[in-house]
Amino acid sequence: MVYLVSKEVKNLVKKVAKTLDERTYIHKRLVLLCIMNGAFMFTADLVRELTMQVDMDFIHVHRGYGIGTPGRPTLLTAYTFKPYTSYILVDVVAEKGDTFEYVKSLIPKPAEVITCALISKGVLYTPDIFGTRINTTRHLQGYGMGPRRELPTVEGI
Repeated sequence: MVYLVSKEVKNLVKKVAKTLDERTYIHKRLVLLCIMNGAFMFTADLVRELTMQVDMDFIHVHRGYGIGTPGRPTLLTAYTFKPYTSYILVDVVAEKGDTFEYVKSLIPKPAEVITCALISKGVLYTPDIFGTRINTTRHLQGYGMGPRRELPTVEGI
């Protein structure tokens, strides 16, 4: 089943970028923090659409299946958070919000933390900024998510 085709994904990326650009971030140090692995394609496309200045960084978080506590996110690579820095946490799908909440708990004294996703899935958690809501319990795959993440183009979700 295809939920979004390539053109829809591209339009949603532009919508999210426009929403971020419309917020006022004058004199703030912003770090766009990509939650790896799934969000790398969305983050790359998002950065290309943004007009505001951001630093970009990556954090590798395992979603909690088979490593550490089952069902809980685990930080896989060391990351040094900068105090008094505003972060935009980027993931491709927000479902339960546990990954966003876990990363937010690691950030010391941020000026602001914004959660951003292409898709808000279901009703358990809503990120601060998202492109669309898809109400499904099915696993979403495509656009850098799942076992077919080696595909170079966006075919759809």
